[in-house]
Amino acid sequence: MIEIIALLSMIIDHIGIIFFPKMIIFQIIGRLSFPAYAFLISLGYSRTKNSLLYFFRILLLGIVSQVLYYYLISPIKLNVCFTLAFGLLFLMVIYSQKLNKYLKALFCLFIVSFSFFSGCEYGIYGILLIYLFHLYIKNR
Repeated sequence: MIEIIALLSMIIDHIGIIFFPKMIIFQIIGRLSFPAYAFLISLGYSRTKNSLLYFFRILLLGIVSQVLYYYLISPIKLNVCFTLAFGLLFLMVIYSQKLNKYLKALFCLFIVSFSFFSGCEYGIYGILLIYLFHLYIKNR
């Protein structure tokens, strides 16, 4: 059910941005989609057996959809799939058994900095929201 709500609100947001840019109600409805997708990424990370493959699938979706995003929505930002992928990568680094705490801190700082400076949509906020949702799922 969350997937359907996220998808419909994202479609409404994109219709509003492309066809009705002055009608703010479309963007208000559309802003429901990112928290829903962030929750679903966190839930997917806790349930997947191969988080690296999950990461690359989301990254590939971001790369493929960036072309349309560039021409229809914003030529200077990276689409939200990159934020979701970096949030997932953040979780993978935090919970990695192979890295010591200093390398984890360095990689996490790099991920957050890269998302900020590359112009990812939602940036640091998006990555931290995914992490907070994961903490909620983990401690539930």
